[in-house]
Amino acid sequence: MTAGFDRRRRISESAVFQAALSTRPRSKGSLFDVHCVDPVLDERTPDAAPPCRLGLVVPKRICRSAARRNWIKRIVRESFRTQVSRALAVDCVVRLRRVPGDAPAARAELLVHWRRIST
Repeated sequence: MTAGFDRRRRISESAVFQAALSTRPRSKGSLFDVHCVDPVLDERTPDAAPPCRLGLVVPKRICRSAARRNWIKRIVRESFRTQVSRALAVDCVVRLRRVPGDAPAARAELLVHWRRIST
């Protein structure tokens, strides 16, 4: 059985992407930049803490291969799902800066990013 990436944990609104990308990256690395913004609270459930959500920007001009872009997205989603605390209420947009050579390098850098944003 695989542990999926729930729809509630994904950013799908373009306004959130624009808001996050208009800010400075909270964590900057050689492969990825991580932009974070506070989530918009839902008026229907003001007491419920919003989940930490993830958005991905993997430009075709940086990574031409669709299979490689999907591979990168899978690595980022899995790292986010396993490493980021569910108690953290922030929307994160991860932007690819350079194509990783291998998965361990990408995972190691993402782990550093998640630690930076959780403090």
